[in-house]
Amino acid sequence: MASLKEIVEKEQQRTELEQMRMAYVYREGGFYRAYEWSAWLFVRHVSDFKVTCRMIKLLDQPVSFIGFPLTFVE
Repeated sequence: MASLKEIVEKEQQRTELEQMRMAYVYREGGFYRAYEWSAWLFVRHVSDFKVTCRMIKLLDQPVSFIGFPLTFVE
């Protein structure tokens, strides 16, 4: 599984239009999570998820994300 630092870097390094259209989700226990740009895509085009923004000390920056249960996809 990718670390949070790798995930945030991947989200922030999107430059091409094709990359901007893709949302990445990561399985964390019984939930899927989408971070930063992927979270925005889900809120904009899938459903009105509650976005959580937390300050991550390791990255020294706030990180926005959404989460939903695995059963949401079924």
